[in-house]
Amino acid sequence: MSAQTGQHPLFLSLVALALPMSLVAACSSVPADTTVAEPSGSPMEMTTGESTTGRDDRLIVVTGNDDATEVGSVSPSDGTVTTLTSGPGSIRPAIVRLADGAVAVAESSGVTVFDAALAEITHAGGDATGFVTDSVSSEDGHGATFAYAVGDGQYPDRHLIVTVTTDGKTFTTTSDSVPVGLTRCADGHIAWLEAASPAPSFDGGELGKDVAVSRITASGPEDIRSEVLPAGPAPVWGRAGCDDTVSWVSGDGTAVTVDGGEATRTTVDTFRPASEVRGIDTSEGTAADGSIHRISGDGLVESYTFTPEPRFRSVGSELTGIAGATVTGDGDGRALGVAWGGDPSTGPFSVTAFDPDDTTCTADLGTVALPAGMSLLAATVLGEPELSCGR
Repeated sequence: MSAQTGQHPLFLSLVALALPMSLVAACSSVPADTTVAEPSGSPMEMTTGESTTGRDDRLIVVTGNDDATEVGSVSPSDGTVTTLTSGPGSIRPAIVRLADGAVAVAESSGVTVFDAALAEITHAGGDATGFVTDSVSSEDGHGATFAYAVGDGQYPDRHLIVTVTTDGKTFTTTSDSVPVGLTRCADGHIAWLEAASPAPSFDGGELGKDVAVSRITASGPEDIRSEVLPAGPAPVWGRAGCDDTVSWVSGDGTAVTVDGGEATRTTVDTFRPASEVRGIDTSEGTAADGSIHRISGDGLVESYTFTPEPRFRSVGSELTGIAGATVTGDGDGRALGVAWGGDPSTGPFSVTAFDPDDTTCTADLGTVALPAGMSLLAATVLGEPELSCGR
């Protein structure tokens, strides 16, 4: 897809990375330009006049090409996709499951929240490229936050951070550094980690450098604050947290936990990103406990959990030969994955739901038949699919 490099010069180097979540933050500063908005209509074109109330569709997909991004629902009977909204092409959209069967979808036009009947609840503006580097739901599942890369020549690491809720409220702010460990709290606050490095280092060159890390929480124009935590290696993965505990892992294998102002550092065996090892697309998702999950095309599922203490594990599965996957929390402390395989250009392909904490638990979601010229970019399921374990 076109990166529109005239608008954001940094995008070419970011897109070249297999995993944008591994960006290392630089040039930390307090976020600005916050905006709170009540429910508003979406600028995306509603391409179907059919009421979605009463549908039994379970699978929600984001498809796209260079020119367009479409959000649609998949018919369980024949796998055809009914378009809900469509907009400009997006580099990296994202989808997050919310409470009560709702979902939030982020692409170039912005973030749209749909209820369980696939009716639009609210929409908040995004960025023209739709390059989402992080997404997370709140612990109660009633809110979601997305980070868009919007860097320019003056602020190459700048991100637009968009928060939406299931009751239709929206909030936006910006960070001049790459946000790491994005966290959405049940009380409406959002938090993330920022590292101040001498220079941008998206290739990992500064991963082991000791830097000061700030935690910024924001839920409105009058409630933004930055807290300087004890110096430590720049965070690559983390959990900003909603209380006094903040955890992150750096690229040099150091896990740092700050609790009540005291920092504890341990050396752990961190994993190399699956795509870096095998060159296959992967997906990441954060559950409410801060766990991050990845799945590779050869069925290897990797996860890192920050609470109650840092823990990494890697397990094989039968989900081999997949073309892509989306993993998202559900607001109840659990994560759910959706993986798909096959070549959409050759016809319908299979889709499977799975539990990233126990990959023997899966559910066949049937097949998807995409419109001509479209690729599947993200997918998730409405509600709770019934998984069968131990196959």
